[in-house]
Order: sequence, then structure tokens, then C-alpha cells
Amino acid sequence: MPADSPQTPAEKSPGILLICKDLMLASGIHAAARQAGLVVKQVSRFHTDLFAGNAPATGNSGSNNETTSPGETMRFGICIVDLAIMPLPLSEIAAWCQMRSISAVAFGSHVAVDLLNAAREAGFAQVIPNSQLNRKIPEWLSMAQQCTLD
Repeated sequence: MPADSPQTPAEKSPGILLICKDLMLASGIHAAARQAGLVVKQVSRFHTDLFAGNAPATGNSGSNNETTSPGETMRFGICIVDLAIMPLPLSEIAAWCQMRSISAVAFGSHVAVDLLNAAREAGFAQVIPNSQLNRKIPEWLSMAQQCTLD
């Protein structure tokens, strides 16, 4: 990109892929991310075109964690998943993230022990109950920033 070419916020900032329907939970993540200079791409359901076999945006292999939609480039540092929107293919999400060096983390109800364990078994780096979400957001934002600096 030429030096004088303007960049969009998504190109300047690392991104967070947020898979969440809950507007209250998502609003806290959006606000914290905005303060940290991060961009959030939120989806409310699983998109097979986003996860299944998505080609790297740069057209090469290796540690690429960019995903594109028409007219959009975003570099994800972390993928945050709300387990309340099951069914989600947790193993596929974890594998997609791992292939792109994106940290995959999840949160869910403390009474959904089987679901929390399924996310851990699928390979998510961290899985927490909803009650710990506000305490974990700063750490997750830091993870997003660190992943994109590599």
C-alpha cells in the first residue's frame, strides 16, 4: 500500500472476531475494544463461508489470520465465542483459529458444564463462565494486540 494511501480502521487496528448474539454482553466487549483501539467484527451465527475452507486473504499459506468480506480486510488477533448460541462446530472454529494463529476463547453459562468442557476439549485456549467475562476482557484484548504484533 502506498505511504499516502488512507487506511481503514480495520487495516490499522488488530481485530476481534466476536461470535455472539447477546447484545448486552457484546456491548461491553465492543466498548472495551474501542477504548483499546481494536476493531470488532461481530457475527450472530456460524457462517460456513467464514470458517470452512476460507482461503487466506493474502493468497499465501502460513500464519495468516486475515479474513475478508467484500470490500473489507480485517486482521484477527482473537476469536471470542459465546457458547449460548450453540450449536456451533467448536472443533472447526478452534482448528480455523489455530491455522491462522488466532487465539480462540469462549464463555458460557456456569451451569452448562458439558458445553464449557466441550469447548476446552475442542482446543479453545480459555473457557470461562459468564460471571468472569468482565474480568477477562482486558486480558483478551491484550491477547488480540499481542497476536497481531507477531
